[in-house]
Amino acid sequence: MAPLDIVDYVVVHELVHTVERNHGRGYWAKVEAILPSYRLQRMWLKLNGHLLDLSFDADPQTIQSVSASRR
Repeated sequence: MAPLDIVDYVVVHELVHTVERNHGRGYWAKVEAILPSYRLQRMWLKLNGHLLDLSFDADPQTIQSVSASRR
């Protein structure tokens, strides 16, 4: 799982696409208005994204363990 600030960036990135369909200047201005530090998260993702595991084990015990570790 990515750090939460990276998850925030990905969510903002995708939500802004609901009003701006491309990655033009207007798009990035909206992203920056919501998440001023987006450039840091974007760079982290470019450098480390390949390390992320996109699968999720839906085993109830794993879910409980992950939930408990976030408290």
